[in-house]
This record gives sequence, structure tokens and C-alpha cells, in this order.
Amino acid sequence: MRPPDLKQLLLAHLAARLDVPVVSTRPDAADRPDRFVRLIVTGGAGRHSRVAYTVQITVDSYAASPGRAALLAMDVDEIMRALPASPLPVTSVTGTAPQESPDPDTAQARCTATYQLPTIVQ
Repeated sequence: MRPPDLKQLLLAHLAARLDVPVVSTRPDAADRPDRFVRLIVTGGAGRHSRVAYTVQITVDSYAASPGRAALLAMDVDEIMRALPASPLPVTSVTGTAPQESPDPDTAQARCTATYQLPTIVQ
């Protein structure tokens, strides 16, 4: 049995609920969107029983200003915290509150939060 590809599931889940692109790589082209969300798998406890696996996901919310990035991050946080009630195989959610996290490689504002997502291995 393998754990689900939670990153792919979350990319689709968030994209269906947000009015911004949801990506796994930060767009760096001159025509990049003003607002977008980036997901990165940053570890997690991994398998801790025959049917349980925990993934850690870091979510970056980008916008033109810190206030707009914070609002987007709060929308993402609301969706992430509701995952146990969604069709995804997430049993609970813990993590950090979204915080301002300036990105030194771009002029866009960024807010970041990290979530631990225990999942069911099917």
C-alpha cells in the first residue's frame, strides 16, 4: 500500500476553491500572475503505522502587497483547516498560522504557513 500523492490532490483541491493559480513551482516569467499559491512538500513524519502517513506541506501565498498576501493566505488556511471534512484522505490538520515571509528573489509579497497532514494509506 502506498500513501496518496497529497501534493497533487491539494493542487487540484485548492485550485477548485481559489480564484488564483495554484502551482508547485514559482512562476518567474515577466507575465507571472499578480496573485498565486505555491505548494511545496517539506517533509513530515512519513509512515507511522500500517495505514497512516503524515506529510508536511508548506504553502506560500503571493500577492502585490503584504496585506493582499495575508488575505490570500487566510483563505488558504481556511481551506487547509477544513481538509478533514473534505473528500481528501486527510484525518487532521496541524500547523503554523500564516506569517509574512518576504521572498528575496521577487518583489511580490509572500505569506507562508506549514501544515502537517496525517493521511490514510489506501
